[in-house]
Amino acid sequence: MIIMKKLFSILVVLLSVLCFLGGEKGVLAESNSLETFRGYVNNDGKSSESRLGINNIYIDDNSQTIVGYCFNIKKQYSSMYGDRYTKCTNVTVEQMKENSSSTLEDAVLYDSVMKVLYNGYPNNGSSIQQKYQLTDDQFRGITQLVIWKFTDSYTGYSFSSDNLENVYNELRNVSQLTYPSNFKLNLYLSTNPYVQNFLAAEMLPENQTEYTSVSVNKVWDDANNQDG
Repeated sequence: MIIMKKLFSILVVLLSVLCFLGGEKGVLAESNSLETFRGYVNNDGKSSESRLGINNIYIDDNSQTIVGYCFNIKKQYSSMYGDRYTKCTNVTVEQMKENSSSTLEDAVLYDSVMKVLYNGYPNNGSSIQQKYQLTDDQFRGITQLVIWKFTDSYTGYSFSSDNLENVYNELRNVSQLTYPSNFKLNLYLSTNPYVQNFLAAEMLPENQTEYTSVSVNKVWDDANNQDG
């Protein structure tokens, strides 16, 4: 048992180091293996149809609960007992590319993901949700589907209405979207190579474009009511 704990600790440290190896350009990610975040799927009270069959992922970040999205779609969901994730902040374009299966160029992938996160749920930067009169679950599900388009080249979803498909098409047309310079990407990288990774973004203060705090490990605590 002691040996296993030591081996796990070494693995976490190695993953933390990888967060620093983000390539020659951009700000390197920061990491801290001493803290953990809790991530989980919570579909309580929501039918699969209402959320377009997409799991709702949350991450408890100290005093706030944030919305997360998964990528590496071909990998499995975390087990009901949870998996550990290393969180990387100040993520560079190279790091986003290295941790996805996208065929897009580094900068194109990063820019696309950031525009989707800022203009999708819950940020709704260009008021798309109001324009199409979507519920939170609908807009959240479409945001996940568009992220998968860029991170995993997934386009196999069949929409139940023209309205939903129009939202998808508008959100994926990233050439018409923008995001502010203080909107920053976080990656949550699983220590289990068979489990999906997660991403989220947050708005820093207007005069701050880089993180001053360190990032952390996250614990995924999966609920039993997930799809897939």
